[in-house]
Amino acid sequence: MIYKIGTEESKRYDALKALMCIFVLFIHGFSQQYAGQVSGTKWWLYQITFTVSRIICDCAVPVFMLISSVMLFSKPFRWWQNVKKKFRSLVIPYLIFNSLWIVVVLCGRFLSRKLGVGALDIVNFDTRSPLGWVNAYLGFGGKPALTVLWYVRDLIILNLLAVPIKKLVDWLPIPMLILTIVMWFVGVPIPVLGGYSLVAFIAGYYLVKYGLHLEDLDRKLKPCLMTAVFGALLLADILLKRKNIYVHNGFILLAVVFYLRFSSKLLRFEKPVKIIAPAGFFIYLTHLFVYVVLKALIGDSFYVYFGTYFLLPAVALGVLLSVFYLLRRFLPGLLTVLVGGRKPTAAGRR
Repeated sequence: MIYKIGTEESKRYDALKALMCIFVLFIHGFSQQYAGQVSGTKWWLYQITFTVSRIICDCAVPVFMLISSVMLFSKPFRWWQNVKKKFRSLVIPYLIFNSLWIVVVLCGRFLSRKLGVGALDIVNFDTRSPLGWVNAYLGFGGKPALTVLWYVRDLIILNLLAVPIKKLVDWLPIPMLILTIVMWFVGVPIPVLGGYSLVAFIAGYYLVKYGLHLEDLDRKLKPCLMTAVFGALLLADILLKRKNIYVHNGFILLAVVFYLRFSSKLLRFEKPVKIIAPAGFFIYLTHLFVYVVLKALIGDSFYVYFGTYFLLPAVALGVLLSVFYLLRRFLPGLLTVLVGGRKPTAAGRR
């Protein structure tokens, strides 16, 4: 069966990526340091940011991973050719930005000791041992030095495993589906691979294998029922403060399907999608650098944090879009290297 992604479906995937890019900005704009330290009005302010960043936006990476999987499996590929392609599109940007982050945080540590400003020391790996440096790049049992790169790392690993994953699903479709659902709710005990990533990647192949397109979801999933269940699970997750893993993972699973189902509604925002979607990977790789600078400039207090919570992602988005399009205009070769050779075309034609 040929799985062809049409023009409208391609636009819907681009719209999803633009929305999830904004979600990622909100995820990393959240500050956990005020948890348990606020009460009264402050508690409600904190709860708003927690709900947006830690619950509503938490489906961003699973959506990204599922789209990446669909794009990969929708066309025939050879394992070695795909590995060579992903070395350029994933491994090189991963190494560049992780190394750049390590340089930045080590400079911050140096300045913190010279100036006596502890806030500048944000090194999150052991610099005293070879294993610490290896962990800074691979993130054993967690994340690499530039923490957002765990998604890129997982995508690299899953592309290496793409052929055996495909063969397992083709050979044992029902058992693999059951195993995938179980893994989603209980987690995957693999040191350098997140459960969200593996399950979303496998799910992408199931869509391709059974020829399920976004318009099929439009026909089969009733919007009123979807919205009602989405709202009920969201409320339950909020009330439980994301502490029940089964409720939270159930909500994230439903949220992924919900946004796929209603992605056609995003097409009305064609102009911003056309601006954000091509820059999505660049924004994902670089936004923490901008956040570090912005947070250093605005200071750190609860009211500063809440007052700039919705502003910070907007400013970061504006800055990074400006940088992206300036690079595309004046230094296209450098931009090509930084984003792994990606071209700003529709999702289905990549």
